[in-house]
Amino acid sequence: MNNDPPSLDRLRESYIDALLSVAYDEDQGSVAERIERVMQRIEQEKGVASDRSSNAAPTTTRKTWNRWISIAIAASLLVGMSFVLQSVSPIQPALAAIEKSIAAAAEQIARKYLVTVTYKSGEQSYEIENDLYVKGHDRFALRHPAVVPGADLWLGKNGDATWVVPAIGPVLTGNDLALSRWLSAQEQLSTPYLHVTTVLDRMSRGYQLRELGESTIGTREGKDVVCRHVVGERKNLANTNLPATIELWSDKASGVAIRIEACWSLAASESGREKVVIEFVDQPELPDNWFEAEGHYSGSRGTITFDTSPLNTSPLNSSPLNSSPLNTDTFNTKDKP
Repeated sequence: MNNDPPSLDRLRESYIDALLSVAYDEDQGSVAERIERVMQRIEQEKGVASDRSSNAAPTTTRKTWNRWISIAIAASLLVGMSFVLQSVSPIQPALAAIEKSIAAAAEQIARKYLVTVTYKSGEQSYEIENDLYVKGHDRFALRHPAVVPGADLWLGKNGDATWVVPAIGPVLTGNDLALSRWLSAQEQLSTPYLHVTTVLDRMSRGYQLRELGESTIGTREGKDVVCRHVVGERKNLANTNLPATIELWSDKASGVAIRIEACWSLAASESGREKVVIEFVDQPELPDNWFEAEGHYSGSRGTITFDTSPLNTSPLNSSPLNSSPLNTDTFNTKDKP
C-alpha cells in the first residue's frame, strides 16, 4: 500500500475538481447560487491561508502562491462554463424570441389579426371569429361579430382612453381597468386577448419555455414565413383560468408574431373556452381615426363614461349581441385588456 503523501500538483487538481463539482451540481440550485457557493468557498480558503501565512516559513510562500493560482484558474473555469451553460439552455433563446416579438409589436405599424375562439359545449364545439387591429403597444380596435348583420360591437384604445361602440346606445369611454370591469359584467360577451403584447408578456413571465426550432407558416395572404417556434407550459398548474399551453410562431427576421395558439385542458365533462388562435393577416392602410371610437359609427351618438354606466343595464344587454354566449376573462387579465 502506498502511504506517500499526495503531490502538490495532485492536491491542486483535487481542489479545482472540488470547486467545479460544487459549481455544477444541478441539484444544488441555479447557476447564480452555485457561483455564490464557490465564492464563499474561496473566501474561506483565503482566510485559512492568511492565518497560516503569518506563522509560515518563507519557503511556504511559493506553495501559497501556487495554490492561489489554482484557485484563480478554478474561478475562471467556473465563470467561463457558466456562460456556456446559460447559452445552451433552451429557455434563453425561447425568451429572446418572445422579447423580440414584444419589441416588434411595439412598433408604430398597423397590423391586422384574425382571432378565432373555440368553445366546447358537451360534445359539440363552435368557433367565433374576431378582427383585431393593433398599432404599437397602446392602440387596438376589435370587432366582435353579431348574429344580426351590421350590429357588430367595436371596442378599443386610442393610446390614452378605452372605448366601446355597441350596436345601439351611447359610446362608452374610460381607462383600461374600467373597460375590464365593464367586460366582466357582460356575462354574454367574450373578448379574446385585446392586444398581442398582453399574451406575449404573460407567456414570458408565467410559462416554462422551450424553443422547437424553425418552421414555415402560411399566412392568410398566402405567403410562407420562416418562423421561430416557442412553446410555453403554465408554471402554476393550479391556475386553470390561464391557458395550459401557449405557442408562438414569430417571423425569424422581424420578430412579428405570425401565429399564437393558447389551449386550455378541459375535462370531457367540462364546457367553456377551449382554444384561442391569433393569426397575422396583413399590415393594412387604416383611416386616421381607426383607433378612435368615432371611426366605427356614423351619425350623432352620446358619450358616457364606464363609471356612470349601469353595468347590468348597459346598452349592450339589449342588443343582438346577447345571442352570442361568451366568457369575458379569456386570459385572466383583469388589470390590462
